[in-house]
Amino acid sequence: MTKEELMRILAIDKRIKAQKRTLAELREESTCIPAFNSDERVQTSARDNSMAICRQIVDLEREIGKNTETLKALKQSAEDLIKQIKERHGGEITLMRMRYLECRPWHDIATVIGYTWRHTLRIHGVILATLFD
Repeated sequence: MTKEELMRILAIDKRIKAQKRTLAELREESTCIPAFNSDERVQTSARDNSMAICRQIVDLEREIGKNTETLKALKQSAEDLIKQIKERHGGEITLMRMRYLECRPWHDIATVIGYTWRHTLRIHGVILATLFD
């Protein structure tokens, strides 16, 4: 596990969340009936549009599945790395678990471990230096 792989965890997690939002929008779109005005000529049929949306849904679900598997593998490696951390002041393991296994934002982590946001980042930097330098 490298620092770059830890960062990939956060990036993949964000990507999956965005893909799930897109998937929800596509599913909603697939169940909507478009407005139809009989005065207009339409060259595409609703069925063609529905089929295109269905293909997008299937492709996106497949991609989400692949990303989820990658994320699981990276999180397992991160958990193995976190087990190597020696607690010095308390909260180091919690900080790393919340950041890389739960993908929580810094302000949430700082609140839980009882430090300021800035001090939480300092502790994180010390942990990374200890693990990777």
